[in-house]
Amino acid sequence: MAEFGGYVSERGGCSTPVSTWLAEAFRSIGSQVLPPQTVLLVHFRPETIAIEQALFERGVIAWPMPGHGLGECLRITGETHPENQGMHANLKVIQP
Repeated sequence: MAEFGGYVSERGGCSTPVSTWLAEAFRSIGSQVLPPQTVLLVHFRPETIAIEQALFERGVIAWPMPGHGLGECLRITGETHPENQGMHANLKVIQP
């Protein structure tokens, strides 16, 4: 998925311990994540819309990226470690 990597290379990003942990949490359930940044682009494949809706129903706001040519990706902002752990727990229920 060349455009996925190109999106970040054009915009840069910065690493934080919070987003590094969250990126690894998403990878542990089989999702592709770009290098750690404060904002993660997570590739969920065709299930993106359903996952975004399920996260929203659980109080997690993730931004779909179809306008950027990344229709199977969600933009997720790294928060505090406890909030990220809660997001990961919700995601494991949604996408075991």
